[in-house]
Amino acid sequence: MFVTSLCVVVALLAGSGDAVERMTLDACYQEISELRADINLLNLYNGLNLTTKQIEGILKEARRVNRKGEKILSGGEEQESTLRERELLEDLRTHLVKNKDVPSTLRARYDNLQAQRHQTHLKRIGTVGDRKRTAESAATVEALLTAAQLEVLRTYKPCLIPPRDLRDPVRVGQSGSDTHYAPLIERIRSLPDFAYEAHREKIIDGLVKAAEKHNGKMEVAARSEYAERVAEVLGTARSMDEADFQFNKQDLAREIEPDDRIEAIKEQLAASGIARFERQGQIARFFLIPRAIPLLEKRLKMQKAFARGDRVDLDGIEGAENCRDGKCSIDE
Repeated sequence: MFVTSLCVVVALLAGSGDAVERMTLDACYQEISELRADINLLNLYNGLNLTTKQIEGILKEARRVNRKGEKILSGGEEQESTLRERELLEDLRTHLVKNKDVPSTLRARYDNLQAQRHQTHLKRIGTVGDRKRTAESAATVEALLTAAQLEVLRTYKPCLIPPRDLRDPVRVGQSGSDTHYAPLIERIRSLPDFAYEAHREKIIDGLVKAAEKHNGKMEVAARSEYAERVAEVLGTARSMDEADFQFNKQDLAREIEPDDRIEAIKEQLAASGIARFERQGQIARFFLIPRAIPLLEKRLKMQKAFARGDRVDLDGIEGAENCRDGKCSIDE
């Protein structure tokens, strides 16, 4: 919001003419778009903890795919295309607001714009040979990454502020932290007996419906079994004293947390060729695009510039005067 407001201010300061304001705003929004793209990529690269060898290998494939990073459209061409589209849409809106038929000239402009988009799309996806080269490079990059890194890539969602656990390599393959069912059980446990008994069936039914909303409709038998399990867990939680409950609440919550069928399906797909096809698509999207090359080059330069310290012989270091022969003044 702040950056968008700043763009508007910059446009107003740049000049009073509509054309000047538009061009300034276009340039500012384009810069915002580029910054967002860079941040999304950097968050992923940071989370993967790429080694120097991996970066070198990825860069080699990215350069191969992009033919030294050639651009499909220059900045001026891209901006001109955007302005033409905006003018077309504004003219179309004007005719529709006045409830007028769309004139043939406007239809022709629209057809020309669609044809131009199609040509740009063909340039982007390239020839059959280009796509084959991209697929080969994606497979090469996939082989460079570890299983843990591939898992981070699979679960990565482009973001400006990364989640706290993105950079934690130990998180891969592990379940999340505390289940969100624990505080829910705690609230239900705090209800007075008369209130719980009066609303017991509604509470259990609500939890069953919540599970179905996340995982899909259950079979009648499975629904009944899950409802019984929920009732048993809630009864156990309400019968415990405070200390026992606090110690066991996460385990109780996991007992009523429904099996994640979506994750199960993803795991099944992970073992199939479909998953590999999708994974290589992600690799192409995050590593084999022109924008990735300068970011990876800078990362590689930083890692190579990092100098390791000289080895130190710890046995050759003399202890402090008061800390010899296993004795230290701190112990006294």
